[in-house]
Amino acid sequence: MSSDQPVVSTVGLRPATETRAQRKARLDEEAHARRVVGSQKHSGALPGASIPKAGVKSVGSWRGIGGVFPPAHRASSVILQTAYPWLASSGTRIPGVVFGEDVFSRSPFGFDPWAAYAANKVRSFDIAVFGLKGTGKSEFSKVFANRLIAVGVRVAIPNDPKFEWRALADKVDGAVVVSVGPGSVERINLLDASPRRAGVSDRSHLQQTMQHRRSILRQVVQLLRADDTDSGLESVEHTALDLALEAAIFQTDTPTVRDVLHTLEFPDPDAARLVGNGGLNLFHTLRRLTSGDVAGMFDTYSTVAFNTEAPCVVVDTSGLRTASKEAQAITTLATSTWIKQAVLHEKVPRLLVHEEAAIAFLADVSSGGEALADKTVQEKLGRDSNISNMYLMHRLSDMDALGDEGSKLRAQALGLLQDTDTKIFFGQAKETVEPLQQFFGLNSVEALLTQNFMPGDALFRVGREEPVVVAITPTPEEHYTFKTDTVERSL
Repeated sequence: MSSDQPVVSTVGLRPATETRAQRKARLDEEAHARRVVGSQKHSGALPGASIPKAGVKSVGSWRGIGGVFPPAHRASSVILQTAYPWLASSGTRIPGVVFGEDVFSRSPFGFDPWAAYAANKVRSFDIAVFGLKGTGKSEFSKVFANRLIAVGVRVAIPNDPKFEWRALADKVDGAVVVSVGPGSVERINLLDASPRRAGVSDRSHLQQTMQHRRSILRQVVQLLRADDTDSGLESVEHTALDLALEAAIFQTDTPTVRDVLHTLEFPDPDAARLVGNGGLNLFHTLRRLTSGDVAGMFDTYSTVAFNTEAPCVVVDTSGLRTASKEAQAITTLATSTWIKQAVLHEKVPRLLVHEEAAIAFLADVSSGGEALADKTVQEKLGRDSNISNMYLMHRLSDMDALGDEGSKLRAQALGLLQDTDTKIFFGQAKETVEPLQQFFGLNSVEALLTQNFMPGDALFRVGREEPVVVAITPTPEEHYTFKTDTVERSL
C-alpha cells in the first residue's frame, strides 16, 4: 500500500440503479472523504465520522457493507494454538483466600485447604511447598498465613530458626512469641500431660497421656539414632522404657526426662530382673537431652503454656542456629509435638507452618506408628483435628535428614509427603527438579516451567484439579514486611 492511500478503506461497489447525478454526488463525497482522511493522517488524528458508512473505496479492502464470512476450518490444537494465540482458560475455580493470579488467564487465584475440602477438591488439609532460596517461597507462606488470619484461621509456627516470622507476629494483634534456646528462660517439658477431652474418663485420659509420653520419647530416640543402620528400639528397650516411664509417673504426677533417666539408670529390682542391662543403651541415648546444646530446654518443668486463643504463635528458635544438627532436630520435634498436643482436640481451623519439614514428618510418622503409613488413617486424623500442616522445603533431598535411602522411617515420611493433596512448586534448578519430577510425576512441561519461573511464580497442583501457574501478588505493605531479604537485614 502506497503512503498516500487512506488508513481506512472499503470495497468499491456501485449500485446498479445509480443515475449520472447520483454517481457524480457519490464521487464528490468520496473525494471529500479522502481529503479528510489525508489531513487527519498527517495531523496524527484518527478518521472521524466524515467517512461514508460504506467505507472508503480501496482495492483489496475487507471493510464494506457486505460483511466477510470465511468458511469453517478444522485443525489440530498444534495449529490452533498458533492461529488463535489470544485464547486462554477461564481459570481454575478453587475456593479460598485470594493471593495471586493465574498467569495464563489473568483471573484471580485463591485457595485454602478447608474451603477446598468442603468443595470436594481435596481429601486432606496438608500442603507441601518446594522452592529454592530466592524463589519467593518464604514470602508466599507469610502472605498466605496473614490472609488466613484475616478470615479467622489461627496460625502457629513451631520452629522459626531465622526468626523471620516475627514480622507476622508484629503485624497481628494478639500474637504470641515463645523463645526457646540458650539464654532463654522459657522451658517446655516434653512429658507434659495431654489436654483432656470433654467426657473422657480418668482411665482413658491416663492411657492417652501415657501413649503420648511413650511416643515422644521413642521419637527422640529414633531421631538421635537416625545415622545408625537401625534407628528403632529393640524389644528389651521398649520394655525398659515403659517400666522407667511408669516408675517416674508413680513418683510424680508431672514427670520429666530427668526422672525417666534416673529410673533407667537405677531401675527397681523387678525391672532390673526383667530387662537386665537392656535399658543402658537407651539411657545413654536419652542422656543427650540433659547435656550439650539442648540441656535444660526440654528436660525440666514447663515455664510456658501454649496459648490456644492467640491468632498467631511463633516459637523463636534462632538461638540454636549455630547448634548441632541433632539439637536443631530435637527442638523442632519438641516444639511441633508441644503445639499439636495442645490443639489436638480443638475444631478451630489452624495452620501449622513447618520450616524444618523433614523433622515434622518424623513426628507424624512416629506418633502414629505403622498406622500413619495408611493414607486413609492420616487423612482422618487431619480432618478430626482440623489442622493443616504446611511443610516448607527447598528440595526433595531435605528428607535425607531422616536417614539413608533404605531407611524405613524415611520411606514412611516420603509416603506421607507424596500423599499430600496440595503441592506447590516454586523455582527449581535442573538438578533439583528431576527428583521432584520422578517422585511427584511432573510432566516435562511442568518441570521446564519450574526451572524458568520468576521469583513469586509457582505451580499449584490442588487435588485432582488441573495444575495452575500462579503469580503471587502481595500488597506493597506485605511485600516490604515479609520479603526475606528485608527480615534478614533487620536481624
